[in-house]
Amino acid sequence: MRKVLLGMVVAAGLFSGVCSAEVSDERNGAWWATLTASEKSLYAAGLVDGLHNGDNIVVAGCTPAEATPMDPLPQCLEKATLVYQSGLHQFGYKVWYESRPTAQFVVGLNELYADSSNTRIPVTNAINQVARKLSGHDISQGLLRLRQIY
Repeated sequence: MRKVLLGMVVAAGLFSGVCSAEVSDERNGAWWATLTASEKSLYAAGLVDGLHNGDNIVVAGCTPAEATPMDPLPQCLEKATLVYQSGLHQFGYKVWYESRPTAQFVVGLNELYADSSNTRIPVTNAINQVARKLSGHDISQGLLRLRQIY
């Protein structure tokens, strides 16, 4: 019981910085700079896990009850997964489906935000650019567009 309580206290402490920073709703480079290394890792892991969960949500509509003779379950799953993943691959997100440590995303975000002209770019957009860079893509044009928008 003590271990469970201690675990809850530790978890609350880890998330306190992330939660308190949410008040501004501007999760950009300035916000990223306020996070500890642990908070950055937790946030990046959450974003990566969210993308994988998106894949699960896309195929959730392919239940046996919804399968038809024209679109049996295996084909439904294949079609839904293909649409989701091909959209990701089109933009160079193959990295999301490779085995990459969260630390690579954290390092990539730290490097991206080291350039002060990227400070206003939201973390969700920035991590996509990091993923593209890790996949071997040139991100210079994407960053220029994001700087113009934000």
